[in-house]
Amino acid sequence: YHTTDTTKYQNGEGNISSTEPTNSTTETYVNLNAGDGSYRYSGANPNNYVCFGTDSESTCLSDTSNNSTSKYLYRIIGVFDDGNGNKVTKIVMANPLYNSATAKETYRWDYNGSTYTNEWANASLKQWLNNETLKTGSESYYPTTKFLANYTNTWTNKILPSTWYVRGFTDREKNTKGIYTDEIANVKNGVNGYTTNYQGNSATLTNTKVGLEYISDYMYAASPTYWNYPGYSSSGATYDYQAAASSNWLFTGVFTLTLLPEASSTAREWGVIVTGAVGSGSVSGAGRVLPVVYLASDIGIDTTATSADGSSSHPYILRAE
Repeated sequence: YHTTDTTKYQNGEGNISSTEPTNSTTETYVNLNAGDGSYRYSGANPNNYVCFGTDSESTCLSDTSNNSTSKYLYRIIGVFDDGNGNKVTKIVMANPLYNSATAKETYRWDYNGSTYTNEWANASLKQWLNNETLKTGSESYYPTTKFLANYTNTWTNKILPSTWYVRGFTDREKNTKGIYTDEIANVKNGVNGYTTNYQGNSATLTNTKVGLEYISDYMYAASPTYWNYPGYSSSGATYDYQAAASSNWLFTGVFTLTLLPEASSTAREWGVIVTGAVGSGSVSGAGRVLPVVYLASDIGIDTTATSADGSSSHPYILRAE
């Protein structure tokens, strides 16, 4: 893994030094950044594919149950410190999750037919992803088979029940480090005013297995060249994350839901819009979903799978250490 100039990456800065690859659209290394002990993949198309739900490469690649894509194919966001001295791996589904109830790939953050919430702890999408009982009025919008039920207990037991930071923020014009600080760091560090969300409830959600990507996950997935760009700028695409879209492996090209509420409204949440910039939408509106989980610290890469190189054709195979 490529980790030169680690001090710079620990500070979450961009501006690649002369020792780094010069082609920002093909960087495939892991960067240490954000000052939280994390390693993250960044760039256009890094070799960070991994199989989850099966230890067979052929099954992982041949499955078509997710609307002609594999439900077993994931990508590694990075490796993080869980706060207890353990390193945990964060993975995201490689292809948007198909919604068989609506015959499309789009989901709603929250839907019950009448009232809506942008608190992730009470959102119907969070309930469906985590095999919980759905709130009344939402059942018809989500598939009958809840997300975790698509995998055997052998695999769901490998998912670490985790803490998710769900405070939200208001300013999308900050750069990557600024948004990371607002949505995660200040909450995690108990900074005054950040321990509750904008509805007055806890800004953390504990002991939950499945979430979505953070805005900072998306922004750090771009080439470090862009980490000092704002998520959105009224000055235009040249100056914000629209310019980073082709250098960001988490960019989908359609509105993609994230974990974060828009704090200025109880009915809106943040996402990645079609241009690649940070934007928001109604919690009852449609967006694509990429489920995210943390793997327990005793899960590693099967080094005996010699053909595995993290590419989409030869993803890494997981094993229990």
